[in-house]
Amino acid sequence: MKRSGKRQGRKRADDTRIVIYGVHPVEEYLELAPHAVEQLWVAHGRHDVERLEALARASGVSVTSCDGERLDELSQGGNHQGVVLEGGAYD
Repeated sequence: MKRSGKRQGRKRADDTRIVIYGVHPVEEYLELAPHAVEQLWVAHGRHDVERLEALARASGVSVTSCDGERLDELSQGGNHQGVVLEGGAYD
């Protein structure tokens, strides 16, 4: 499988805030550190991420539907796959 130059995963906004994007990295973070998650952003019409939305809501995380342009902005052009998570770092 060919990969593009941009990776999905984490981008550090500063020492305590992080942005994670891509289906699998977001899912892992929601499972391992739901207490550190502040916001989950999901692309309008994205129905195959219901598990991520359920994990977020079960932990009291706000889920917001938005357009791809907003997700591009949040992920700084990374391969977000329609989902971006904002939160705090955890050990």
